[in-house]
Amino acid sequence: MDSQSRDNNAYPSELQFTKAEEVAAFETQLDQYLEQRGVVPFHWVSLPDAWQFLLKHEAGSKAFALLMEVYLGAAALQQELKEIVEVLNEEIRGDQEPDSHFAARMHLHRVNSAYILRYRAVLDKIMSFIVLTAEPAEHKKFESAKSRKKRFLRICSESKRVSTTIGQYFGTLTTAFDSRYRTGEAHGGGSLRKWNFSDITSQGHPQEDMVWAWNSLHPLLTMIGKVATNQSAANRASET
Repeated sequence: MDSQSRDNNAYPSELQFTKAEEVAAFETQLDQYLEQRGVVPFHWVSLPDAWQFLLKHEAGSKAFALLMEVYLGAAALQQELKEIVEVLNEEIRGDQEPDSHFAARMHLHRVNSAYILRYRAVLDKIMSFIVLTAEPAEHKKFESAKSRKKRFLRICSESKRVSTTIGQYFGTLTTAFDSRYRTGEAHGGGSLRKWNFSDITSQGHPQEDMVWAWNSLHPLLTMIGKVATNQSAANRASET
């Protein structure tokens, strides 16, 4: 059977979409995948609508490819956060058997590591998407910048098509996340090994901020969802 047409709702190989129906089929199957794993899909953008709009944008398929990277990354973050919460709840309830405690902590260590690095990668892709769709002429300079974050914030401060509120929010979020997690884990000795094997239910434990990080991502995802479907004007007006 041709991989392009495995069933009536099949999405194409390598996600090389040619019609909105294929994009919708992929979106549906991803929803089903998450639901089967107990995750409620976060519909921050309509992928079929975004595909149709972005193909008309001067950035074209490159912009949609970036959006897909963010979409898949956010879905993976949801699943990882669910796994983290499950381990925490088991420990709070005292459901873990003594011989499974170590396995649970190793599971937590693996998922936390993936969550931290994936979260920061999603933020990088959001920056790239915003620059590509708002200021396409600046995208190459942004991609080659030594510090993409600094370049992004500069573009936000100078652009008439990006709300200064977005730049300020993004700058605050990335600085807070990097200082709490990413800098140490990606560029230093890291501290996950310490707090993953400590009392993770204690008040003020670093694990608590995983939920804060996900909740803080919501406004950014919602914003680029509006941009990707050409519904950003009202949103920008309400922020300025």
